[in-house]
Amino acid sequence: MPPSKPLQFSVRSLLLLVTVLALALALQRCLRLRLLDWLLPVWIMAVVVALGTLSLYCRGHRQTMFLGALVPAVLPLVIGWQVAGVASFALYQFVAAVVGGVTATATRRFLERRGWDRTDAADGEIP
Repeated sequence: MPPSKPLQFSVRSLLLLVTVLALALALQRCLRLRLLDWLLPVWIMAVVVALGTLSLYCRGHRQTMFLGALVPAVLPLVIGWQVAGVASFALYQFVAAVVGGVTATATRRFLERRGWDRTDAADGEIP
Protein backbone atom coordinates (compact mmCIF):
# COMPACT_ATOMS: atom_id res chain seq x y z
CA MET A 1 0.00 0.00 0.00
CA PRO A 2 1.62 3.29 -1.05
CA PRO A 3 1.86 6.09 1.51
CA SER A 4 -0.86 8.72 1.38
CA LYS A 5 1.62 11.52 0.78
CA PRO A 6 5.07 11.36 -0.83
CA LEU A 7 8.13 10.87 1.34
CA GLN A 8 10.08 13.99 2.20
CA PHE A 9 13.48 12.38 1.50
CA SER A 10 14.30 9.54 -0.86
CA VAL A 11 16.66 6.71 0.04
CA ARG A 12 18.88 7.84 -2.83
CA SER A 13 19.26 11.37 -1.45
CA LEU A 14 19.96 10.06 2.07
CA LEU A 15 22.64 7.67 0.82
CA LEU A 16 24.14 10.49 -1.27
CA LEU A 17 24.28 12.69 1.85
CA VAL A 18 26.03 9.95 3.82
CA THR A 19 28.55 9.48 0.99
CA VAL A 20 29.32 13.20 0.82
CA LEU A 21 29.79 13.33 4.59
CA ALA A 22 32.10 10.31 4.48
CA LEU A 23 34.22 11.94 1.78
CA ALA A 24 34.38 15.19 3.75
CA LEU A 25 35.50 13.32 6.84
CA ALA A 26 38.14 11.41 4.89
CA LEU A 27 39.44 14.69 3.45
CA GLN A 28 39.56 16.21 6.92
CA ARG A 29 41.55 13.25 8.18
CA CYS A 30 44.02 13.41 5.29
CA LEU A 31 44.58 17.15 5.69
CA ARG A 32 44.56 16.95 9.52
CA LEU A 33 41.97 19.69 9.79
CA ARG A 34 39.81 20.26 12.88
CA LEU A 35 37.18 22.27 11.01
CA LEU A 36 34.66 19.47 10.60
CA ASP A 37 34.31 18.28 14.21
CA TRP A 38 30.87 19.84 14.32
CA LEU A 39 29.79 17.18 11.83
CA LEU A 40 29.44 14.48 14.48
CA PRO A 41 25.75 15.19 15.17
CA VAL A 42 25.08 15.50 11.44
CA TRP A 43 26.90 12.25 10.78
CA ILE A 44 24.99 10.41 13.49
CA MET A 45 21.64 11.64 12.19
CA ALA A 46 22.51 10.80 8.58
CA VAL A 47 23.47 7.23 9.42
CA VAL A 48 20.48 6.70 11.70
CA VAL A 49 18.04 8.16 9.17
CA ALA A 50 19.53 6.14 6.30
CA LEU A 51 19.46 2.85 8.21
CA GLY A 52 16.00 3.59 9.61
CA THR A 53 14.61 4.40 6.18
CA LEU A 54 16.14 1.28 4.66
CA SER A 55 14.76 -0.88 7.47
CA LEU A 56 11.26 0.54 6.98
CA TYR A 57 11.00 0.30 3.20
CA CYS A 58 12.90 -2.93 2.49
CA ARG A 59 11.31 -6.33 2.90
CA GLY A 60 12.55 -9.82 3.72
CA HIS A 61 16.21 -10.45 4.49
CA ARG A 62 17.19 -6.89 3.58
CA GLN A 63 14.83 -5.51 6.21
CA THR A 64 16.32 -7.88 8.76
CA MET A 65 19.82 -6.79 7.77
CA PHE A 66 19.07 -3.07 8.13
CA LEU A 67 17.16 -3.49 11.41
CA GLY A 68 20.10 -5.45 12.77
CA ALA A 69 22.46 -2.70 11.60
CA LEU A 70 20.35 0.09 13.09
CA VAL A 71 20.41 -1.14 16.67
CA PRO A 72 24.19 -1.14 17.25
CA ALA A 73 24.56 2.11 15.31
CA VAL A 74 22.19 3.85 17.74
CA LEU A 75 23.48 2.09 20.87
CA PRO A 76 26.08 4.75 21.85
CA LEU A 77 23.40 7.41 21.76
CA VAL A 78 21.12 5.43 24.03
CA ILE A 79 23.67 4.54 26.70
CA GLY A 80 25.72 7.73 26.42
CA TRP A 81 29.15 6.53 25.32
CA GLN A 82 31.75 9.23 24.95
CA VAL A 83 33.19 9.47 21.44
CA ALA A 84 36.74 10.64 20.74
CA GLY A 85 35.96 12.10 17.33
CA VAL A 86 33.95 11.86 14.16
CA ALA A 87 36.31 9.42 12.47
CA SER A 88 36.39 6.98 15.38
CA PHE A 89 32.61 7.12 15.71
CA ALA A 90 32.16 6.58 11.97
CA LEU A 91 34.45 3.55 12.14
CA TYR A 92 32.53 2.21 15.15
CA GLN A 93 29.20 2.70 13.36
CA PHE A 94 30.43 0.92 10.25
CA VAL A 95 31.82 -2.09 12.13
CA ALA A 96 28.84 -2.30 14.49
CA ALA A 97 26.34 -2.02 11.63
CA VAL A 98 28.04 -4.76 9.62
CA VAL A 99 28.31 -7.11 12.61
CA GLY A 100 24.74 -6.40 13.75
CA GLY A 101 23.28 -6.79 10.27
CA VAL A 102 25.12 -10.01 9.51
CA THR A 103 24.16 -11.44 12.90
CA ALA A 104 20.48 -10.55 12.41
CA THR A 105 20.42 -12.06 8.91
CA ALA A 106 22.20 -15.24 10.04
CA THR A 107 19.76 -15.59 12.94
CA ARG A 108 16.78 -15.19 10.62
CA ARG A 109 18.14 -17.80 8.20
CA PHE A 110 18.76 -20.19 11.11
CA LEU A 111 15.18 -19.75 12.32
CA GLU A 112 13.77 -20.26 8.83
CA ARG A 113 15.79 -23.46 8.29
CA ARG A 114 14.46 -24.86 11.57
CA GLY A 115 10.90 -23.86 10.65
CA TRP A 116 10.50 -21.68 13.72
CA ASP A 117 9.09 -18.83 11.65
CA ARG A 118 5.96 -20.82 10.75
CA THR A 119 2.92 -21.17 12.97
CA ASP A 120 1.69 -24.65 13.70
CA ALA A 121 -1.93 -25.57 14.34
CA ALA A 122 -0.79 -28.34 16.70
CA ASP A 123 0.77 -25.72 18.99
CA GLY A 124 -2.63 -24.07 19.42
CA GLU A 125 -1.66 -21.00 17.39
CA ILE A 126 -3.92 -19.54 14.77
CA PRO A 127 -2.27 -19.68 11.31
